[in-house]
Amino acid sequence: MPHQSIIPAAALSTQGVLLLATGLIALFNPEEFIKGTNDSITGDSSQLMLSLSMLGLSLGTSYIVASTYKPLHKRALLANIPLRALATYVFWKKAPNVAIYEAAWGVANAVASIFAA
Repeated sequence: MPHQSIIPAAALSTQGVLLLATGLIALFNPEEFIKGTNDSITGDSSQLMLSLSMLGLSLGTSYIVASTYKPLHKRALLANIPLRALATYVFWKKAPNVAIYEAAWGVANAVASIFAA
């Protein structure tokens, strides 16, 4: 079925685009990025924002590359599930909205992996 290769690729590429967007926001508009957090960042946060930006851009690029290579779909999706579970746990008390977002992507990755070859 043609949809079987579209679902995993769409899940990976969507996450990649979101990570790239986060990286670009952290790079070009760090004040807005900081406003989106529940905690205040004091002092010179330029190095932190640059690091977060590069991390988002690198991960986003990796997701998009993985989305274009069908043999990686299932492995990339399954490898992501425990990381999303860990992120859910880490953010649960201080940032429940982020925790819910991470959990939702964990479930989406699990479902998408069913359709991966």
